[in-house]
Order: sequence, then C-alpha cells, then structure tokens
Amino acid sequence: MNYLYFIFLSCVTIYRTKARIYTCEPIQDRTCFGKPLDYRYTTTELAEDSKNQEEIKKRLNEWYGLRFLPKCWQVLQPFLCDVYKPNCVNGTAEPPCRDQCLATRKPCSVVETFRKDNPGWPDFLNCERFPANCNGTVSLFVLSM
Repeated sequence: MNYLYFIFLSCVTIYRTKARIYTCEPIQDRTCFGKPLDYRYTTTELAEDSKNQEEIKKRLNEWYGLRFLPKCWQVLQPFLCDVYKPNCVNGTAEPPCRDQCLATRKPCSVVETFRKDNPGWPDFLNCERFPANCNGTVSLFVLSM
C-alpha cells in the first residue's frame, strides 16, 4: 500500500513540475465585460500585454469596441475573459483551449487590420500557445452589449 502511495505522489510531483505555476491574486473587479465572475482569484500572467489588474481593465476596454460585431463578440468576449481574468486556484490557472481561440479568427477577422501599430493578433493571443484539449469545456455566457 505504501508503495502505491509513493508512486501516486511521484506522478503528482512530476505532473506539477511540468505544469506552470501562476501567482494567484484577489480579483479587484469581479466582472468581465459586465458578466459577474463566480470566483475570487485570478492571475495576470496569461495576458502578456498587462502587468497588473489596472492595465487589464484598460486592455479589455480597448477590445470593447468589437461588441458591435455580434458574431465576433459572441466568441471573442468569453475568450478574452478567459485570457485576461482566468480563474486561479492554488497556483493553477486554466487558459482557454486552442479551439476556443480558433473560433474567434473568422468572425473577428477585422482584428487582422484593426491594430494600426502592429497588424494581426497580439502574440500572446496566438492560438498555438493554448492547449489543444479543452476536456469538453468551453466558456460561454450571455453577451453584454
């Protein structure tokens, strides 16, 4: 029995060292585009264009203009919330999955030319950096306009 427990702990330790550990912090504003968030901690480390929650608020506001493109906003809003304000528990944050990211590309193609200083999607929103498997979960919520 002790042998099995040792193997289990070894597997958990190996898994934990391969997974990234995030710094969790209390959410200052527990909404994202007007949608209440049902958790209390987040990390700012997924959104590489922001150093703190105040900057995240400003960045989210910059994306808010796309709400007038309903097909885009329907997929972009939950994706951005998962990147900018992910749930963070005990150093673990679950980023959005690659499929969720890819779902934003066609309806939000305007982003390719929207950014005057650097056309295209920001590097930290490159779909290849997100996990391929969502385990059947995708963030969806009622649109806030």
